[in-house]
Amino acid sequence: MPSTKAHMIYSFAIAATLAKLTGFGGLWVLFSGLLACILDGIIDAGHRGRRRSAVTHSVASTPVPLLAAVIVAKFVLLPHVEPTAFYVGLILFISCLGHLFWDSLTLNGVHVPGVGWVSLANLESSGWVANAMPVLAAIVIIFLFWYGSPP
Repeated sequence: MPSTKAHMIYSFAIAATLAKLTGFGGLWVLFSGLLACILDGIIDAGHRGRRRSAVTHSVASTPVPLLAAVIVAKFVLLPHVEPTAFYVGLILFISCLGHLFWDSLTLNGVHVPGVGWVSLANLESSGWVANAMPVLAAIVIIFLFWYGSPP
């Protein structure tokens, strides 16, 4: 299973769950999950063969612009923008951090400005273990927050 799909499974589960816990209706829950999957695809579009781009896999250049957009939406545009947009932005920010966390556990790691590429573990990016962890985390999230809950 390519890592992009494993990340998308995790991101969909975490984003949809956060949207549900925020009190969103079904369409917003689905929309949040789908946007998180699209964000994963954008992050992984920065792969150059087996290498990652510092632009799409950096703790600064990937989540910081997303967080800046959330802050602008909250403090500048909030009177004119539905609060749901702010929460969807936060959900995507959290999803983005999740993607970078899973990537940080691989040999290629994530880029930290001023430090370089940082790897918290030595898992192979396309290996079974690295890709099973986000999928198992998604299963746990679904079981804990979705199983047996009323619609």
